[in-house]
Amino acid sequence: MKKNLIFFTLLWIILPAFSQSTFIDSLEQLIPAASFSERIKLKYRAEPYLKSLVDIDEKLQQAQRYVAVATTLKDSLLLDHAYWQLGEVYKTIGDTINSKQAFDQGKMIASQYGWSLGDSRRKEVPTVNFAGIFTTTYKDSSQQMSFDSIRKRGDIFELHRSNDTFDLNAAYWCKLKLRGHPEKTKEYVFQISSDSYGRRSWNNIAAYLVHEDGSVEKQQSGFAFHPEEKAVPYPPNLLRYSIAKNEKAVLYFRLEGVEAKRKPSAIATWIVDDGFYLDTEGGYEFKGQFNNDFGARYSFISNYIFHHEIVEDSAGTMDIESVYNNWQSLNRKDWMNVKPVLNRVYWLKAKFIGSPIFNGKQVIHVTSSAGNDLQSFDYVDAYIPDGKGGFHHQRTGDQVPLRKRPYHFWATFLKIDIPLNDTLEVLVRLEGADSQLLPNQILLTHIDESSIWPDQINKSLLSGILLGILGVQALYFLLLFFMERDRIHLYLACFVLGFLLFFHFSPDNYRQFVAIPIWKEITYQLNWISLLLVFYGLIKFTQIYFNYPKSSRLSKWGIPIYFSLLAIVIFLLNIEKETDYFSFLGSFIQVFIGLGVVIVLGLVFTSKKQTHVSKSLFLLAFLPFLSVLLFSIILEILP
Repeated sequence: MKKNLIFFTLLWIILPAFSQSTFIDSLEQLIPAASFSERIKLKYRAEPYLKSLVDIDEKLQQAQRYVAVATTLKDSLLLDHAYWQLGEVYKTIGDTINSKQAFDQGKMIASQYGWSLGDSRRKEVPTVNFAGIFTTTYKDSSQQMSFDSIRKRGDIFELHRSNDTFDLNAAYWCKLKLRGHPEKTKEYVFQISSDSYGRRSWNNIAAYLVHEDGSVEKQQSGFAFHPEEKAVPYPPNLLRYSIAKNEKAVLYFRLEGVEAKRKPSAIATWIVDDGFYLDTEGGYEFKGQFNNDFGARYSFISNYIFHHEIVEDSAGTMDIESVYNNWQSLNRKDWMNVKPVLNRVYWLKAKFIGSPIFNGKQVIHVTSSAGNDLQSFDYVDAYIPDGKGGFHHQRTGDQVPLRKRPYHFWATFLKIDIPLNDTLEVLVRLEGADSQLLPNQILLTHIDESSIWPDQINKSLLSGILLGILGVQALYFLLLFFMERDRIHLYLACFVLGFLLFFHFSPDNYRQFVAIPIWKEITYQLNWISLLLVFYGLIKFTQIYFNYPKSSRLSKWGIPIYFSLLAIVIFLLNIEKETDYFSFLGSFIQVFIGLGVVIVLGLVFTSKKQTHVSKSLFLLAFLPFLSVLLFSIILEILP
């Protein structure tokens, strides 16, 4: 029995290696008779297989075989992907010339073959498919060319590259070949923008879908049109077309007019999956799936709600009765056209459509970004009509105690009760944006309640343990200082207390768990003060520990100047309210973190060798703390 167990264990370990080595061969054997879905599965086995190969020569050889097999089999679906993988291998080995040629060849084949609507092409974004690489473009400097003239001159279109510079005084024609799903006729939603939110787009979009039978279906969109004039009455610029099974269709669209704040970075087309936009018909309809799961660093899984309307109340004097009764006559805007400013009240209205899978108590979040509660308002008041002329009211917000919120929770959640097979209107009043935490937009999200509570219990436990350890340690060193009057203990207490503040009052915490949410308005201040405490304690402790000479230039000039400048910057940040200047000063914080680490290392390595202290043990003891600081710098630098 034991021998059999060992045999099967070894077989389980060894078999995957053999199966990987025969992947390219399996393409040649299976493709001629494989169905479309089987070919898609084979296609998405290629990338993991190539990544699993350690030897770079073998990786390159197998990528070239992948291209050769797809070419021999005349399978265009695989061929563009094969060239892309070949380009990635060349990129890995630093061969930029062959890498670019492979990428360009793949794009050319893809643009000639067309976008297969049966291929999900899911990558980093799980619910939106990006088809921008298949778009060919033509720059119409005269802005006079018609669709008929463009259609007759197919040779003028060229592959578009994302680094192309846009001419704001020109029009751009784009051409996208499409192949209908091989198994069913389906309706597709296309988004014209260079970002997934749909903000980076054009004012005027004229689209023409040429069906296989020669008929042409025209639609329009763009920010210059009123929502009801757009093909899909929605803030992002969307097109909706029905394409038959296996149909070969061509989508042309003309782009013109760009505002500076909405300038796209590329000409791109997004094919939106079913269920990503859940409120295109005017109300939010939950279909049973949450789309936004950002991983372990975020607390909430959610869906965006984009179709709410917003009214700006400059004087802050409007009441719920007048807002509700006169909503249609007010100056209503969508979220793309409202950028919150200080000292202004905002009203928003959203509709929820109940169903057998969407009813009962639901968690709604007013936020600037899904999964994040940092940029919020002091007071968030929700009003739900009770059907008798009155309203059910609830209040949350940064200045509202936890015990008085709908959820006794650090994030500013609202609780709504969706009726079965009926609609629910919700009006929300927002007041009190913080200058240092000013939201750049006002969005709603529907939160997956099951993603919050078990996870938050675990995070609160871990946070409590860490907070308790650091708090007890800081108190211990502080008591030692008062008992023994040895300054080294005071410096250690400052260091530990600084780390306590650094961990628990970091702005990044508002994606995870917040132990003390009522201090949100001074989050940045406490975070900056923590850095001063950390480096003051660490540097002064290091000086005493190594008996560093007080007469040295570093002790007399370098360290005092460092602390003075850091204190001045933190002071200015605490009193500064202008956002641009605030951001400019905040960028210096990373510089001071790096300088602090350099000073500590300088003290260690330039101090004289002593018998009673060990440099290696010192560095080993503080390595975890220094690693956390360096890691935080890297996270801030990375996009």
